[in-house]
Amino acid sequence: MIRSIFVLALFLLAAEPACAAQTQVHIVYNPAMDSACSFLRNATIKDEWKAELSLRKAEFEGI
Repeated sequence: MIRSIFVLALFLLAAEPACAAQTQVHIVYNPAMDSACSFLRNATIKDEWKAELSLRKAEFEGI
């Protein structure tokens, strides 16, 4: 009997709608850190990529 009540309580709790708040995302871009990271990893970051990120930063933050 107690087991049935426990299962029913779990079912009712799981059926409740979640009240999670919208997650906020902040995009921070630091060109100096970007260059330092690419230098340390021996990688190349194209200027077009940097320009696109700068242009689309607000778009990403608005999502």
